[in-house]
Amino acid sequence: RLQSKVGSVLEIESGTNDPIAVFLTIVLTEFLMADTQMPTWDLFLQLGQHGLIGAVLGIIGGSVIVVLLNRVQMPEGLRPLFVVITALLIYSATSMLGGSGLLAVYLAGLVVANRPVRSYPLIVGFHDAATWLCQIVMFLVLGLLVTPTTLIGYAVPGITIALFLIFIARPAAVWLCLLPFGFNRKEKLFISWVGLRGAVTIFLATIPTLAGVPHAEVFFNIAFFVVFVSLLAQGWTITPMARRLELALRRTAPSVRRVEVDLPGQNEQEMVGYPITADSMVLGLSRLPRWARSVLIVREKEILNPIESGSLQAGDYVYLLAPPERVPRLDRLFEESPDVARRLEPLFGELSFLGDTKLADIADLYNLEISQEHTGLTVASFFELNLKNPPQPGSRLKIGNAVLVVRTVENGRVERAGLQLDELIDMIIDDLSERSVRFRVTEAMRRLSNTLRRLFVRIARRRNREQRSGDDGSHAV
Repeated sequence: RLQSKVGSVLEIESGTNDPIAVFLTIVLTEFLMADTQMPTWDLFLQLGQHGLIGAVLGIIGGSVIVVLLNRVQMPEGLRPLFVVITALLIYSATSMLGGSGLLAVYLAGLVVANRPVRSYPLIVGFHDAATWLCQIVMFLVLGLLVTPTTLIGYAVPGITIALFLIFIARPAAVWLCLLPFGFNRKEKLFISWVGLRGAVTIFLATIPTLAGVPHAEVFFNIAFFVVFVSLLAQGWTITPMARRLELALRRTAPSVRRVEVDLPGQNEQEMVGYPITADSMVLGLSRLPRWARSVLIVREKEILNPIESGSLQAGDYVYLLAPPERVPRLDRLFEESPDVARRLEPLFGELSFLGDTKLADIADLYNLEISQEHTGLTVASFFELNLKNPPQPGSRLKIGNAVLVVRTVENGRVERAGLQLDELIDMIIDDLSERSVRFRVTEAMRRLSNTLRRLFVRIARRRNREQRSGDDGSHAV
C-alpha cells in the first residue's frame, strides 16, 4: 500500500498518458508515411484538436451512457455488453470527427464510474474479466510477432534505450513535472522509478508494422527490449523501493471479501455482504455508521433480521444497505487485522457518561438538538421518561443526531450510558484506513483522548461557574 498522494499520482498518470502516447505514435507514423515535414504549430494544432474533441465527446458520451443505463429497461446480462458497444461507438465517432477516441472512451469511463448507475457491480465484474483477457491476448501477440533470431541484433540498442528511459528520461520528466506541486525528494524518486511499460507499449509498437512503415521491425524489436527490461528491473523492485524510501504502508489485512447485490429499480442504495471473523475490526466498534443499515445476518446457517441477531459475532455473514460511494468506507471496517482487534475495546468509538449527567450539558458540548422539556433531565431520567419498559443494557434513545445507549443498570436506574456520534465513527474509519495499523489505532485513541480531555475541561469550568454563582447543583461524567 502506497501513501495516498503518491498512489493517486501514479494512478492518474497510468490512465491519462495512454491517449497521448497513442496520438503521438499515430502522428509520427503519418509523418513517416507522408515523407514530408509539418510545421510545429500544425502539430500542436492537431494535438489540441484531438484532445478537445476527445474530451468533449467523452464527457457527453459518458453522461448519455449513465442516462440510458438508468432509464432503458433491458435484461441484466445485456447491460455490460451495452456499455462495451457504446464505448466502441464513442471511440469510432470521435475518431471520425478528428478527436482522440481513446481519450474519449477513458473520460466516458470516468463519468460512468463516478455516477450512480444500475447493475454497476455486474458491469465492473464483466470489464475486469475483459481487461485481463485483453492483456493476455496482447502479450500473446507480442510472442507471436517476435522472431528470436532477429532479436540478437537489436539487443544492444534496445537495452541502451531502455536504460536511458529508466535512469535519465523518466526521472528528468518526473522531476520537472512535479516541481510546482510540493513533492519531496523520496516521492519524486519513487515516481521516477515506477515507469512500467507493458500492454499499451506492445500495441503502439504494432502501429508502424500495420501501417507499412519502412524498417518497422526496428520499432517493434526495440519495444520488446524496453518492455522486457522494464518489467524485470522495475516490476520486481517496486515493493523493495517503496519500503526503502519509506513510502509503503504496512498491509496487515488481506483484501476484504465483499459481495455486491444490485437492487433493480434504484441506484441510491447498494446491498453488500461481508463475512465476519474473530479478527474483523468491525467487532471492536460500538456500532455501524448511521448510513449503513443492516438488512440480514446469516448465522450458523440461519437467516436472521437485525433485531433477532443482536450484535454482530464472529462467524456471521452480514448484508447491509449503503450508498454506493460509501461502500469503500465499509470495506475498511470489515478488514481482518489481529493487530487492531487486540487493541480495540468492544465499545471503541463510544463516549461514556454517568446516569447523573445532565442532558443539556451533553447537548451543549456536542451541538446536539434537544427539546425544551428535556433540558432539565439527567441521562437516567431521560431513559425513565421515554422508555416504555424499565431500562436494560442495550436500550437506545435518539438525542439530536446521536444515540444514547444504556450500558449498566443498578436498581432499575441507568448507572452508565454511552453516547454514539456519527462524526466519531467516521473519524475512526478514516484513522483505521489512512495509516499503518500500529499508528492508526494510536492516532484514533489520541484523538478520542483529546475529545474526552476537552469534555472534562468544559465540565470543570461549568462547575466552577455554578459554584461561584451559588448553585450547588452538580453533575458527574
